[in-house]
Amino acid sequence: MTKKRCHIPDGVREAICKMFKNGIKVSQIARNLSMARSTVDGIVKQFKKTGETSKQKWHGRKPKLNARQQRALVRTISANRTEPKQKVLNDFNSVSEVKISMKTFERYSKKFGFRRRVLGKKQVLGRKHRLARLSWVRTRRLLTVETYWKRIIFSDECTGWTELPGLGVEEGW
Repeated sequence: MTKKRCHIPDGVREAICKMFKNGIKVSQIARNLSMARSTVDGIVKQFKKTGETSKQKWHGRKPKLNARQQRALVRTISANRTEPKQKVLNDFNSVSEVKISMKTFERYSKKFGFRRRVLGKKQVLGRKHRLARLSWVRTRRLLTVETYWKRIIFSDECTGWTELPGLGVEEGW
């Protein structure tokens, strides 16, 4: 079972250090403040070592990439938005002196606001299709709503339902 860590206010830390400086033993300080002896002992050891009463910041693991390398990663991702992430990672690792794993790449990508998405190929219209679309529009541009367009049912090619008049039957298209 791991120990539960809780924050001890700076005022309490200062009181512990002041009592220790006045010659009160660690075990007596712990009893007076209703704290664990090990907690008081840790604060006193830190005070002896650094001379400060405030808690040192927990540092944790240092980042794999420094600020300059992080900016280079952002530039690489931005320049290759349509490429698969493995290719973008390989491009970054080939120019960077620090090699990162896929998991690190995903973590930094998320940190900088890049989200995963499925790359879909966009079909580019050829010359023949562009001319056919332009021809279709030109032939219909002068048609009015009343004479032509009110007779057209527009569809986004998804399933829909309608009720047939008189039969009460629904049909999909």
